[in-house]
Amino acid sequence: VEGRKKTEDLSGIKAGNTVIFHNKDVRITCDVTAVRNHDNLAKFIKEETVEATTPRVKTAKDADEIYKKKFGVKGDEPFIAIEIKPKKVEWLVTVPKQQFDGVKSGKKTVEARIKGGKWEEVKVGHFINFRNRDSKDDTVVKKITKINKYKDFKELLSKEGADAVNPGITAEQALTEVYGKIYSDPEVITKNGTVALITS
Repeated sequence: VEGRKKTEDLSGIKAGNTVIFHNKDVRITCDVTAVRNHDNLAKFIKEETVEATTPRVKTAKDADEIYKKKFGVKGDEPFIAIEIKPKKVEWLVTVPKQQFDGVKSGKKTVEARIKGGKWEEVKVGHFINFRNRDSKDDTVVKKITKINKYKDFKELLSKEGADAVNPGITAEQALTEVYGKIYSDPEVITKNGTVALITS
């Protein structure tokens, strides 16, 4: 359930509509399945439940603070509950032109990352929206078909194949020139491990 202050812009929203939520990391396209009105933020949280509105916190007080900080809610404005069903999840990833060209040509079929943070939330069936670092209007969208986990980038490159991860360079070059520069602290890799996102 997504909550918003009831405004004129949202007055016409109804079940059957499509809405898109996004930030710098992800864009989620959702179907609206129901819309419910509440007198204020407190009633919205109580009647819709903390679990449904703000699953990352445990108490109504924490949920209240998040909404007030995020949307500038004072607490006494009418609130609207938008019940949603995610239809498409796109993770936004900016890559160098060489890697982008590899994705576009179909040669790069594996995106390698350190496990943890937002990458723990990625699932099979989600999509990656690759953006060319040199021209961010140039994008390619690929579907994640499999997720494999490894202890480090060396094992990942060995198992997945260096050319599928970084077309045109060897595993040794990738370890030093790519991942060695991006992730300068080897302890972070050792602690978290790595994840290979297989795309098609």
